[in-house]
Amino acid sequence: MQTNRIFNLVLIIPLFMVGCKKNIISKSQYINDKIEKENVYRNSDTINIPEQNNLKLSLVLSCGSGCAMTYNATKITQTGLNIKVTFTVDMYIDEAESDTYYETYIFSYDDAYRLKKIVKVGDEKESFLETQSDDNQKSFTDFAKELVKKKIPIIPHENCFKETSVKLPYSTSINYKSVKYNYLKCNDIKGLQKLACEKENIRYIPLPTKNDINIILMPQDCGDFSYRFYLVTIKNNSVIGNLYVEGEWQEPEDDSSKEVTTFSLDSKYNLQVKTKTNTSVIIKNYIISSNGEIAEK
Repeated sequence: MQTNRIFNLVLIIPLFMVGCKKNIISKSQYINDKIEKENVYRNSDTINIPEQNNLKLSLVLSCGSGCAMTYNATKITQTGLNIKVTFTVDMYIDEAESDTYYETYIFSYDDAYRLKKIVKVGDEKESFLETQSDDNQKSFTDFAKELVKKKIPIIPHENCFKETSVKLPYSTSINYKSVKYNYLKCNDIKGLQKLACEKENIRYIPLPTKNDINIILMPQDCGDFSYRFYLVTIKNNSVIGNLYVEGEWQEPEDDSSKEVTTFSLDSKYNLQVKTKTNTSVIIKNYIISSNGEIAEK
């Protein structure tokens, strides 16, 4: 997604029921009839988002007889794969405006921009969709699908990865029982979720960067073995390379098959991976290239 683009959308989502009283107001009825006949999204005002940071993006919701609410998006920003939408909510009872307040929602997506969940700010402990009826869920998921088609201003990540005090050369083994992890501050690194055991809070150990290449160690403890680490290289918000560099492996109930893998990384980013068994030592040498690839020598 890019910044400095123009939105041209008034989004009207099918009305979903909340449960108030009295007769549906004429405004809500008119919009409802129009949606049922056309069932399309309409274009409206053109607004420059980077300058105004406002959108003519709205929802009209029926809350029962005599009750209607309009949700007008006043601010939409994107951080990584999370899109934050702030609405001004106007409630109408019998055609008279009865209340105005604000609500903010965070729409979270995966790497393919499929919706994962919606969280209402202030109720972060529960997924908003799970608290809604089927009709409400469909309305919000339709909104979410349209949302990712738009050019939303992306908030840059100042420090996605924490700086490390580690100096090269590095050859320290990890105590996986007591190691303290950092947690990734952004979630738009393509390809990283698969290496993180599909956990939302991605854990890592930072190593010294090579120019614009981030180098981290990530635990792979979601399988049969709790002590396995991958070295991962990241450039331009994408995983470039990954390699198993440290940990233990063995056949079940067979100590003689045990393999212990360790690694070292020197100041020129030469990477050596050593695997010891009961009968042999296997050494492989790699280099982290200028584009982030891990190439075997």
